[in-house]
Amino acid sequence: MLHIKVKPWVIAMVILGWIVFLVAFAEAQTPVTETPEQKVVRLRAVEIEAREAREKAEAELKKSDTPAMTKARKEIGKEAKRVAERDKKAAEVLQNANVTGCKNVAAEGADIADANLDIVYVSYNAVRSSRFHVMVSVIVTNLGTLPLDLQTSFRGYGPLIKNLCSGGSVTLSFPLNWEDADYVQVPLQAIARTPDGRVATESRIFTLNRWNQQNFRVDNQIWEIHLNIQYQIR
Repeated sequence: MLHIKVKPWVIAMVILGWIVFLVAFAEAQTPVTETPEQKVVRLRAVEIEAREAREKAEAELKKSDTPAMTKARKEIGKEAKRVAERDKKAAEVLQNANVTGCKNVAAEGADIADANLDIVYVSYNAVRSSRFHVMVSVIVTNLGTLPLDLQTSFRGYGPLIKNLCSGGSVTLSFPLNWEDADYVQVPLQAIARTPDGRVATESRIFTLNRWNQQNFRVDNQIWEIHLNIQYQIR
């Protein structure tokens, strides 16, 4: 008797081809007078058949895995999960920061090191909002002619925003945690740098007061910054 050994990937390709055939066949067999309910049931049946076929194909592929390939699959899965979590966090940060007036915006981790002046970088520390804590929210608008960097010594956060464009605005938020004192100051510093290396700065201090803010929870502040080359250059 003749025995033919078929490689798992060939089986997988055949099964995937069968999935495509099932979908096309189901569409071809659709009754002219199909009701909406019948269509939902038919499409769900096709999804179930396709899922089962896909699971079978994946199982066939895994049979041919070496221990190293199995480990590689797990590592790739973990990396994909980390990327998805990072992208979700970045989307939340950008939504809360609400940068307006600038073309390109990106979320960075606590350490902002990129020097691309065409992109506004927002640190995760720039928007520490919380539904359960009183907080101060500061809308910062750059009315000067130079890009701005924003930083703070509050909780050791350091850089918050890099390259906020002229005419751009961003919303910063800082909560008062349970373990904090009732009265906490949040110092913010704006820095503008000229191409030849000169620096202009402007500073403000915002206050977190548990008792003044407990009724409204959020203290909304506005900081309009007019840093130009003739101001405070050193």
